[in-house]
Amino acid sequence: MELQEEVDFFRGLQQLNLDHIPQIKQLIINEDKKTIVLVFAWFPGKSFLSLLESRDRVDQQPLMSLSRFIDFAIELVKTLHQFHKHSYHLRSRADRILWNSSNNDFQLPGLWNPQHKAARFNHSVTIESQVQNIGSLFHKILTGRSQLNSTPDDLLVGIASLPLALKKIIWKMVSPSIDNSYSTMISLQLDLERLKHLVMEHSDSIPNIDFPLSSFSPPQIGGRNGQIYGRDEMCLQIRKFSNEALKDGKAKMLFLSGPAGIGKSALVRHLITTELQKHHSTTRFLTSKLDQYQRAPFGCIKQIVNEMLLDIMSESPYSVAAWKEKLLGSLGTNAGLMTDMFPLLKDIIGPQPEVPSLLPLESQSRILHTCSKFIVTLYSHERPLVIFFDDLQWADSNTLQQIQDVWKLSGRHRVFYIISFREEEIHAPLREMIVQLENDKDVKSVSIEALKLEDVIFMLSQNFNLKVEAILPLANMIYAKTRGNPLYLSQLVQSIFQNHLIEPVIESNGFSSHVRWHFDLLKIEEVLQDDHIFELIRRRVDSLVSDQRQLLSLASCIGDHFDIDTLQLVTSMTPVAMEDHLTQLEKLG
Repeated sequence: MELQEEVDFFRGLQQLNLDHIPQIKQLIINEDKKTIVLVFAWFPGKSFLSLLESRDRVDQQPLMSLSRFIDFAIELVKTLHQFHKHSYHLRSRADRILWNSSNNDFQLPGLWNPQHKAARFNHSVTIESQVQNIGSLFHKILTGRSQLNSTPDDLLVGIASLPLALKKIIWKMVSPSIDNSYSTMISLQLDLERLKHLVMEHSDSIPNIDFPLSSFSPPQIGGRNGQIYGRDEMCLQIRKFSNEALKDGKAKMLFLSGPAGIGKSALVRHLITTELQKHHSTTRFLTSKLDQYQRAPFGCIKQIVNEMLLDIMSESPYSVAAWKEKLLGSLGTNAGLMTDMFPLLKDIIGPQPEVPSLLPLESQSRILHTCSKFIVTLYSHERPLVIFFDDLQWADSNTLQQIQDVWKLSGRHRVFYIISFREEEIHAPLREMIVQLENDKDVKSVSIEALKLEDVIFMLSQNFNLKVEAILPLANMIYAKTRGNPLYLSQLVQSIFQNHLIEPVIESNGFSSHVRWHFDLLKIEEVLQDDHIFELIRRRVDSLVSDQRQLLSLASCIGDHFDIDTLQLVTSMTPVAMEDHLTQLEKLG
């Protein structure tokens, strides 16, 4: 089976008809059916590895002139971009590329492998690793040295005639930090194209050529770029409502309702990061997301309280002592109930005696009342609070009762409660709670609806930098499929983008280069007709390497909040490998 896969691979590679691939003259399957023999067309070139090894190591001069190097680099990056579009990647070191010094042509013999085969061996192929590979080659070509220096200033030391911008480009290519490296071949090509134009224009001052490097990256749709669409008026209303609590010291509660994927959590994150933090810098933001399959009693309450207790424990010994006195005075003889419920509290007030036992109903009432009083005691007028309970449709009746009791005691505290839930999955206890509270003048209900067509048009035109008339056909297709649901819209656009049905094209007028987005409406329409949105999401998950799928599965079992240490306990991956996979998953959205 593997032999047949290899045969299909090489035949498929030839059918792509891409430049810089050696042509297979003959493919022979041996009689043992276990090996194949490939006969390639002759290419008059040598590998960079052999060229570098055969040079005079004392006279470390570049293999090629600056202009030839830039032309070669641009063509290589363009070639790699085309291979990535067809899910192929560089399999070995880039210095094994064959180069013809007479005409600056090159070939990539035997260096390519399907990404799905790499996935079978749990090898995560990333743009960053490919860029690092060819960045190392560029460094060797320009300096004759195989070792990379430790800083950008020292990277190409001794080559005074090279542009400063080129040093920055290569340092960014080989940067060990994913956050500082190139995330797309297009952004690297843009920088090389710009360098080429400037070298032609300023041939008399080449070493001084410098410019800000490209920050081009794929579109971030659905709130991942920190921006939301079609919610401006709603954000303004909520901000005004929250100011009454955070500035004026009058507790407020906001109910956010809407179907799954409509953007409730994204809206709150946007409000916190771009609105509330800006206007209320001292405010503490606490979030608790409920889980459909992990409904521990008072689970979301415990999560919020534990965060507040950790804050107190991080304060000075004098402040902790003041909190101890305040909490003991509030809890009295029931302090033992709270240390049993919140073990972290023992580190503040110390061990407490057990409380007398009561009948079940009386015991439950005592716990609810004591816990509510305890939570409100933790509030500080000097530091306002925003508390977000997400997906409250999964809450049990005791948790809902606890939230109501806390609300009744909040009074003049500077606290703003945000509660989100799915309207279509609401249950009787939650509906009863909403009915009881929504007539309160300090409680506001907001229903989040789907985006309108004009919102989708604006979102796409802004992310792809296209005029409305150019993006309108695509926007109509996507809106018809998603009906304006932000989650579905985000997943659909990401799927279309990753399947190269929307792709960036670099255009040059001889003096400058820029990116123009191109999309194939006919192929996109075929995809939208054949697949349900959930099928597209499933296929995105299936395309991940097995280790990444395993991490997603394990993380989903832990819950929506997890830390690296906990995840490490349930997987056999090394911390470095796990961090690499998680970084790639985050980038994929």
